[in-house]
Amino acid sequence: MAEKGGLTRPLLFALLWALVIFILCNMHLETSGEVSWYYFDGIDKVVHAGMFFVLGILSYWGFSEQKRWKSGSRHAGWYALLLCMLYGGLIEVLQGLVFTYRSADWIDWLFDIAGALLGLWVFGLVKKRYIRRNDTKAD
Repeated sequence: MAEKGGLTRPLLFALLWALVIFILCNMHLETSGEVSWYYFDGIDKVVHAGMFFVLGILSYWGFSEQKRWKSGSRHAGWYALLLCMLYGGLIEVLQGLVFTYRSADWIDWLFDIAGALLGLWVFGLVKKRYIRRNDTKAD
């Protein structure tokens, strides 16, 4: 599944998803003053956790599938967590310094990390069960 240059399709998906996160986290939000039916206090925290849940899964999958760097495959979960933590922190710093129409909130960063951890945990469970199932089929 390795592509030229050592990048895998899942790692490319992770990069594309990171771009989507960047756009969504830094775009201008227009508010009409109306409160939508789905709005509740803290919905932005749930959205942050959800976006980084997906990024955690895609980056863990991507690092574990790549073959160029052996330590990248062996320690895929740690690399994925580090990537998500740094990326979430970078977005908050940029919101405070560059995209000043958005507010930097370090609680958002904590929810980014929580979402990424949950994604890593879920992917780890699925990967372990999938590998175990494939190993038993091979026997």
